[in-house]
Amino acid sequence: MKLPEKILYCRKQAGLSQEALADRLGVSRQAVSKWETGDAVPEVGKLPLLAQVFGVSADWLLSEDGPEKTPPAAEAAENREKIIDSLPRAARNLARRHGWLAGVCIALRGALLAGAGLLVRWMIRRILFVTPFAQDPDITAFTAKSPPYILGGIMVIAGLILVVLGVVLAVWLRRKGIGKKV
Repeated sequence: MKLPEKILYCRKQAGLSQEALADRLGVSRQAVSKWETGDAVPEVGKLPLLAQVFGVSADWLLSEDGPEKTPPAAEAAENREKIIDSLPRAARNLARRHGWLAGVCIALRGALLAGAGLLVRWMIRRILFVTPFAQDPDITAFTAKSPPYILGGIMVIAGLILVVLGVVLAVWLRRKGIGKKV
């Protein structure tokens, strides 16, 4: 295989459009198209980037060897596609277009859970301290040990953990290119 054929092969194996590959390399879509048709050759500085994106060595890209094995980037794309293909049609389309939004949804649900936990804790304190029992030291000591108050604290902690995980997931999926238009 020659370089143009390898670029086309690896791009398709990685599940990237010409535009997506061009974005990752900092070139135009037309440049990628010319590389694949053999009308132009990538600059020397772009070869290591191409190799990195495809998960192959620059030596392999420049050699005339055929594909001995599926590049790791292509394997990851195939695995991702298998997972996405197992979803119902509507969810499959959303995952392909907006996969990173799953992380955002998780973060938002975490924020709602944390807010609900804070509300529960506030309500328990408000109920116990506004009533005539507020002066009783046994009641104030009971507040911190009451099951709803503890549950509210657990909800706040779990919500904050979900917010952090959701943000990390969204950033990771966005950087990996999952959910970008392909």
